[in-house]
Amino acid sequence: QGHLSDVGLRNLFGVFAVDTPELQAKLNAWLMQNRSSYAAHLARGIYFRTVGESRRGSKWIKDTPQENIDQMVDYLGQAFTDLQTSLALDDKPIVSYLYLISVGKHVKEREFLTRMYEAALRIDPKNFIVRRAFLQSLRPRWGGSIEAMNVVVQGARDAGLPLSQISELEGLVEQDLGSQALQQELYAKAIPHFANAVRVFPNSSGDLWYQYALSQSSVLGCPERIPVLRRLVTLP
Repeated sequence: QGHLSDVGLRNLFGVFAVDTPELQAKLNAWLMQNRSSYAAHLARGIYFRTVGESRRGSKWIKDTPQENIDQMVDYLGQAFTDLQTSLALDDKPIVSYLYLISVGKHVKEREFLTRMYEAALRIDPKNFIVRRAFLQSLRPRWGGSIEAMNVVVQGARDAGLPLSQISELEGLVEQDLGSQALQQELYAKAIPHFANAVRVFPNSSGDLWYQYALSQSSVLGCPERIPVLRRLVTLP
């Protein structure tokens, strides 16, 4: 009804993005009571997606046991079914498109992700959450490119999104630019990209800060590295 922004709606449904086994029975019961509930299908889809990614883990695919991969595929398949069903149950299913992209980057082709992105923009040309998810799906590690990511960022500028949201999108691009330079051992080139990224995401996970510190190790002296190292050791 327009009382919440797309970000507010995403945050509200984020309560279901947990890997808590007892939650599944409650979500199943909710759907048994109301098969036509948009919120119930979306909530269970978010839960299944979260469990699927949890089973996948954070290791490279070559180091991930086949059992984990099979579990991931099973849960993501269930998530996809619920999320697809939810599309027909609401006239502005923005959060559904967000999670369909999140699930689809694992199990669908690029064409599908683009369709979800474009459908979300037709509903709300100024939405941020689907843009962000689509931008992440375009990372080089997922088969995308920096050029494609920059097109999404420019689209956000053209649509007049707030500067804070554009800055967040730019920060994701900077992080990937830093990662690419680091992989190529271009440490001096990586440092400014990581510096830009941590300015946008000061409370990011240790991985970003670790990469930033690693890029500095071959270029800067110890005193210059202390602020980044100090920040790194305070992260959980």
